[in-house]
Amino acid sequence: MTDLFTKLGIDWKLLAAQLVNFTILIVILYKLLYKPMLDMFQKRKNTISRSLKEAKKIEEDFKNLKRVKDLEMRDARVQSKDLVNKATAAAEDQKNRILAETKTASDKLAGEAKGIIRLQKEQMLKDLEKETGSLAALMVEKFFKKTLSKDEQEKIARDIVEAM
Repeated sequence: MTDLFTKLGIDWKLLAAQLVNFTILIVILYKLLYKPMLDMFQKRKNTISRSLKEAKKIEEDFKNLKRVKDLEMRDARVQSKDLVNKATAAAEDQKNRILAETKTASDKLAGEAKGIIRLQKEQMLKDLEKETGSLAALMVEKFFKKTLSKDEQEKIARDIVEAM
């Protein structure tokens, strides 16, 4: 075999020394560069994997928060609508109550006014009867004074007194 190497122009001692040097270089590169680079790549891979998991978790949390916010907003809208409806109903009830009170008060005032008017009318009729009676008596008295003599007037007065 050494013949073959010599015919090809290869020094087998030099080749063996180069193989030993190459092996030493490979071992040194493996220990100093390759292994630290593999460790660094593994750490980087782990960091990226953790970051992706955290990003997915954050995204899920965001979706959950958004869903919760949407539910709360919907509930808030429902509650505000209920409050508006209750306030509207309360205002309508208060309006109806005030209208009923106003109607009752106006009916009471109208009744009192009618009573006052009726009393005034009765008083006016009494006053009118009194006035009419006084006027009639005055007219009768004047009529009798002019047309009847004193004896006739006394006789009529006695008849009236006796009739009572």
